[in-house]
Amino acid sequence: QSSISQFSKDLLTPTGSGSSNYSDIEHHNLQKTLIKTMERELMEETIADKSLTSQSSKTLILGFYRWVTRGGKPEFTGITKLPGTADQYKRDPKEARTEKSASLKFKIDSIEDLPKVIEQIRNRDHLSTPLYMCLYQLEEMYRSQKEELKTFLF
Repeated sequence: QSSISQFSKDLLTPTGSGSSNYSDIEHHNLQKTLIKTMERELMEETIADKSLTSQSSKTLILGFYRWVTRGGKPEFTGITKLPGTADQYKRDPKEARTEKSASLKFKIDSIEDLPKVIEQIRNRDHLSTPLYMCLYQLEEMYRSQKEELKTFLF
């Protein structure tokens, strides 16, 4: 996040962090609404290669937590599998609003690589609460629902 952000100032945050809009409501279904919100936020912050516009993404909700230092605000985490490769996506400079922004890429060839990559990210300085919780919940899913996660990712 930039140094002018309201929250997570100068911290690493997960791509697609944001809030829901009324227009995100999908048939009064919480899960579908969360997925639509997560995918909209991700695409607002991302410039995708034009060749990918007709392809769809898949999003998996990881979990829920209450952000205590923000009055117990409810937060959801998830991961999105995008079509194509990481090189076909760029951050939208209008959304980053900082010279410090960076894109971190980690290669995962098999489900067995995931704990190592989570640890590499955790070892970086300045993790935001949303990123920490996303990594925590992803690791929990790896431990308890490894096959489901493997099917989703690969």
